[in-house]
Amino acid sequence: MDTLRIPCGNFEWIRRIQAAFSPSQPDPGGLATVGHLEMVEGQSPTQHYDGSFAERLESARKRQEIQAFLWRITSMTVACESSGGLRGAVACIRACGRLRTLRFDFPVEARPQDIQSALQLLQFGVPQTLEDLEIRMASYNTETVDVLASTWGDICSRAGSLTTLTVPLDILETAWTRRYPLARLRGLRSLVITHRLSSRLFSHPAHDTMVLPGLHSLYIAGRPMECASVLRGLNFLKTATLSCNLPTNLGTALRSIVQTCPQLCSVSLEFGGTSDQRYEVDWTPLLQLRQIEEFLITYPYTLPFTDHDLRDMLTHWPGLRRLSLNPSPAHLTPMPMLSISSLITVAQSGPRLLHLEAYMDCRAPFNIQANDAIQSWENDLTLQLGSSAGDVQDIPMFVASILRLFPNIRLVNERCSAWAMQVGRKVGRVQEERAGWIHN
Repeated sequence: MDTLRIPCGNFEWIRRIQAAFSPSQPDPGGLATVGHLEMVEGQSPTQHYDGSFAERLESARKRQEIQAFLWRITSMTVACESSGGLRGAVACIRACGRLRTLRFDFPVEARPQDIQSALQLLQFGVPQTLEDLEIRMASYNTETVDVLASTWGDICSRAGSLTTLTVPLDILETAWTRRYPLARLRGLRSLVITHRLSSRLFSHPAHDTMVLPGLHSLYIAGRPMECASVLRGLNFLKTATLSCNLPTNLGTALRSIVQTCPQLCSVSLEFGGTSDQRYEVDWTPLLQLRQIEEFLITYPYTLPFTDHDLRDMLTHWPGLRRLSLNPSPAHLTPMPMLSISSLITVAQSGPRLLHLEAYMDCRAPFNIQANDAIQSWENDLTLQLGSSAGDVQDIPMFVASILRLFPNIRLVNERCSAWAMQVGRKVGRVQEERAGWIHN
């Protein structure tokens, strides 16, 4: 899908479209593959256009050629700051009858009153096909946040097909604390909350619940305790991803989340931090959620997972289907504490596990003999060894042991160490040879 970039105040693109989609001599040329519009300010970003640009667009969109072009548009980005630019963008949005994705990037220079007047126009012309709405701000402005918090709920409620919404934490917080009509977003399935723009702490409202009954998944970027405060209002949530710059107070935050979101079955934790802070990544409160089916965690440094930790996960989460334990950290020191022998625990205690990703210490001998009293696993396991490494001369023994545990295993070779890729290729060759023997 190609993109057409439209500078505010420039009408050349209208002439191109009229020529391309003329009923008498249609020749769409390069415009035939355009599916995304990007509206930006013209050569003078600080110029506040008069109404002529918006009026010209409002008039042009009624022409047959323009309608034929806008009918092809399914995605649009608006990065305007002038009153005319914003209202012109809204005129285009209202004419895109098949629009599915819309993103607003509000620059620093955008005036709250201009944003408000444009969005008020949009409220009565939101395309009913809109599925994904994203709102971004370049910096924090109290008036702008208040305008957006008071209007986006109405806009979303009028978009009957909307299932995904992306907003900064500041806007959600304002809408929540001032009791703006979040309850209207009953069809929302996915909510993405980006990092707050202001430096102040999250102000938790007096009322706990956000009425979003259809919400299935949440992605939130913020401090751990901010994330916990937001999740207090979403006690029916099934899937949550927490993205935090630092793991400070993580254990306390997760204990709160476990109490307020007892139905969580998929949890992803994404953290930044230093090597010294890796012991602050306390994930253990999640063991209380017996219904967990997916658990993923990433951190820049090696996390101190042990074989005992893995056994605890498999024991407390009997329905676990995917487990990703920081398989490819940016910094590979210190060496992981999780050993390759933990795969025996997986074979014995993970009956439903289908995907395992982990950074393991594979330097110790791993030799399982055919007569060892370990039951092999008949399920199909997908294994990614990530940055795991061992001795090249031990690969044949390592591969033989893995195949005794998991005869139908599939090793993923993407984003892996050179050693792990050699293991994956060797496993593939052995499985092909066995399949040939069976076929013959």
